[in-house]
Amino acid sequence: MTNYPNDPVSALVGKLSRYPQVSHRLVANGCEVDPPNEGGFKVGLYRNNDRWVVSFGEGGFHEEFADPTDALEFVAFGFSDRCRLREVTAPLVQRSVVERRDETGWSAIYEVGTLWWPIPGGNRERVFQNRLIEG
Repeated sequence: MTNYPNDPVSALVGKLSRYPQVSHRLVANGCEVDPPNEGGFKVGLYRNNDRWVVSFGEGGFHEEFADPTDALEFVAFGFSDRCRLREVTAPLVQRSVVERRDETGWSAIYEVGTLWWPIPGGNRERVFQNRLIEG
């Protein structure tokens, strides 16, 4: 994704036109894209004043960018098979971990955690991966 117009949301929608099977919707200040495959995760791009926020999944993962080009590159990474999202739910804590695949395997590159009320049943972990972009 290079040569972005001044509006990154329009750039994202333009790129998504190449993938008619992927549904998306414009929302206040941004765009939300549904998982492109079974076992994938939702990706969001939102404007927050002079910054851009990219969100992955439903577990609260988000990363903020000052440069819209960096935000769009991160969106593209989220749709690639080199990225996966691990969501861990445990009593009192919920974590979302973004992992990157390289020649040695998977490694965590970002993590977001929140405190919340305990749930019965202990820990639960789910792993999601989009496969829209290969490589």
